[in-house]
Amino acid sequence: MTKAISLTAELAEVRCAIEGARFIADALATHSLDSREQELQAPVSITAILVLAAARPPAPFFS
Repeated sequence: MTKAISLTAELAEVRCAIEGARFIADALATHSLDSREQELQAPVSITAILVLAAARPPAPFFS
């Protein structure tokens, strides 16, 4: 069975993930994070978000 996936929805999910990573990177760059722990966790979080976005399996069929 082939499941139809909306290309618009798929791209919106990836865009939201990348925007989230950018938000964290901006907060880190501008020293807007609340604690040293958050500053240390930020690069790990950014990397994880981008890895997950890049690893999204290609959809077999777009509607």
